[in-house]
Amino acid sequence: MSKRLDINSYERTSDILEIVDTQTPTAVNANNFVALIGDYRLKDSEPHLKCFCEKKKKDICGQNHRNGYVVELTDGIKSLLGSTCVKDFDPEGELRRSVVHYDNKKRFFERVRYVNHCFYDKEKIINKIEAEAQKISGVNKYVSDLINSLPSGAVSKLQEMAKSGRRSITVDVRKVVEEKSEVTGKVEKEVSVLTHTLDEVQGLNIFNHAYRLNLIDELERKKGLISRLEYTEHNSSARSVAKLHNELLEIDPLCERVRRYCSEKIMFEHSDTKFFIYLTSDHSERVQLYRMWSFNKFEAPVSPSKAAQKISEADSGIIEQFNATNLIIAA
Repeated sequence: MSKRLDINSYERTSDILEIVDTQTPTAVNANNFVALIGDYRLKDSEPHLKCFCEKKKKDICGQNHRNGYVVELTDGIKSLLGSTCVKDFDPEGELRRSVVHYDNKKRFFERVRYVNHCFYDKEKIINKIEAEAQKISGVNKYVSDLINSLPSGAVSKLQEMAKSGRRSITVDVRKVVEEKSEVTGKVEKEVSVLTHTLDEVQGLNIFNHAYRLNLIDELERKKGLISRLEYTEHNSSARSVAKLHNELLEIDPLCERVRRYCSEKIMFEHSDTKFFIYLTSDHSERVQLYRMWSFNKFEAPVSPSKAAQKISEADSGIIEQFNATNLIIAA
């Protein structure tokens, strides 16, 4: 292994120029490499540095690289090697093995640092998770109340739509045309069916019960993970640190998914439920749905007979629009 395994990450070109003489560059090859001193990751605003990797024809790469390594050569000379030029060296050689070892060690330290950052921010992270859990709990109650208030046929349809990802409320418009055949003299029927879209329902994902429960379970698991989190030492195993690091990184995306899911409730609340009468073919359920819509819209109760009359008028309007024979509402 190389004689130096310290992690030195440079972000400023000026810091590198203090130790590397770029005016009289020394080519980096497998024979003169001694040690890897550090790595550099330069922002676009920083002047880029040329790579001094020795190519096959003894030419120097000379390409500007934002990312690379500061290396020590024989006689203590410092030089630069662009990250993409590392692949020019033998995978079993000292240089490639040093780079791999360095990158692994740096990654390990970064993961430990992130884990311990979460450890010190335990209370803050737990509060964030609990806030999201409270939001989705409110959605859970809202959906539960909806399911208890809506007719079962409509609930089943909404759940089916949520599962399939389909948002459109549709009806099939059936048209029957009778004509007398000039050949046989018999009356023949030609039947055509057209699917007509009435409306699109937003926020249907709130009816995705399995997804909602999965989010709730995941929040609870992450809360437990943070609650049990302890300070991580640098002698911990790389595998256990990597696993813990990945689990902690999942917290923010999980909270974002919860926020997106909860926003579905707002979209559903702003949906016009006028066309919910076409979610079910059951007459009594359609009447109930119309009465619910009318009360929410006008804050005035409607009698069952009045609701039935309005539904009949709505159906007739669609039939007349397409000069159809009847409507077919999927069960």
